[in-house]
Amino acid sequence: MLQLRKQFFSLKSRAKEEYFGHHIVPTGHSFSLGLLRIATILNRNNINVKYFHLQDVSRMINNGEFETCLTQDHPSFLGFSCVTPTVQTCNDIAVIAKITCGDLKTGLGGSHAIAAPQKTRNQLTAFDYLFCESETDIILLFEKIFGEKLSIPKFADEYVEYSLLPYSLDYYDLNIFTSIGCIQNCKYCLDNRRKPFMGNLDGGLTNLTTQQLLSKNRMIHFFDSSLGYSYVRSLAVCDAIVASKHQYQLSCDLRADSITPELVYMLVKAGFVEISIGAESGDDNVLQASQKDAKCSDLINALKIVKENSNLYVSLYSLTGLPGTTSDTIHSSKDFFSYLLGSGLADEMKNALFVPYPIDSFDYEKMGVYIFNQNWSDYDRQSYPVYNLNTMSAAEIWQDYLAITEYIVSSWAKKLGFSNLENLPADRYPETFASNYIGKET
Repeated sequence: MLQLRKQFFSLKSRAKEEYFGHHIVPTGHSFSLGLLRIATILNRNNINVKYFHLQDVSRMINNGEFETCLTQDHPSFLGFSCVTPTVQTCNDIAVIAKITCGDLKTGLGGSHAIAAPQKTRNQLTAFDYLFCESETDIILLFEKIFGEKLSIPKFADEYVEYSLLPYSLDYYDLNIFTSIGCIQNCKYCLDNRRKPFMGNLDGGLTNLTTQQLLSKNRMIHFFDSSLGYSYVRSLAVCDAIVASKHQYQLSCDLRADSITPELVYMLVKAGFVEISIGAESGDDNVLQASQKDAKCSDLINALKIVKENSNLYVSLYSLTGLPGTTSDTIHSSKDFFSYLLGSGLADEMKNALFVPYPIDSFDYEKMGVYIFNQNWSDYDRQSYPVYNLNTMSAAEIWQDYLAITEYIVSSWAKKLGFSNLENLPADRYPETFASNYIGKET
């Protein structure tokens, strides 16, 4: 798995250099925009706030500095935002903090944490609160903790105070959004079960531009499920981005059914250089079983529109192990993905593993998904499956995941002129990009 990851990033680097003439290597560092928004609100209400990254706290613990920091600052609240593999780490840190500061309150947030079933939440004994997704409810929670009424800045104002971050913005891979939620009803996705939220049309790009917080030509990704949420709003988003007069390179996620010549024109005008689309599977039976409102032919038609009307770099996502997957559908997907890469309709393809986040409101068994592993830290898209399908075992899903990932990498290498994967150029990406999903220190 580690070798496949390294090969993938080596090809990614070469492909983008050939396409753009240069390639900005991601830093591998990110931050929670939601947590920073909360920190901003508290800071504007004259509540002293410090923002830390998980890896920095882990380092402080190893050096014996964390307890000293807590003793000196004696915070009244310690909040965490996490993804599933780091839930237990956050819980362990919260335990240390509570031992050090006996009256400290703790909370856990993030969409993955909210998706945890109640029995998983009950095991996270170090947290006094779980953040819900409603900002209003979060503010009410903090009013209860701090015992005072808080003022909430309007969303149209400067969205977050990046100065609260411990490092400059150039240290991070920057992700912003204009909307939360999705209008599609795919069974495998949680986005359509989140309450839709419409943010600033420019995602805060004007703020970044006017304050010159980020170096020119940096890549900024809009992580809406599909840019703007709806087709009409996506056009308005492009208009707002044009008005920001930014000097960055932009990328975004889109649905195949939203792509038209008009939208492609507006994306290019707004400064987008890359789009990502969820192909998910190369078999219509799997797409239908997952209630994805698109067929493989729809994706092909959308990609043709993109390539005929622009020079946009196209990245595709695929998911192995979706409900309805069989050995036959795996072969169909291999052929389909090879065609997309070989024909030039796709410039990059990323394969991941379907993860059935077991929220209480989901009945996965009706979908033919049988979860056997309740260890929340194992719910990761690059790790061994936590479930069986009614059509395949976890072991078969894992082998097919590795096989289809290797097939994509080989097809991509062939397209770029490499007959042998061992002849790939040196990988310029941080080694952790290839290892952080499988628990290896490098």
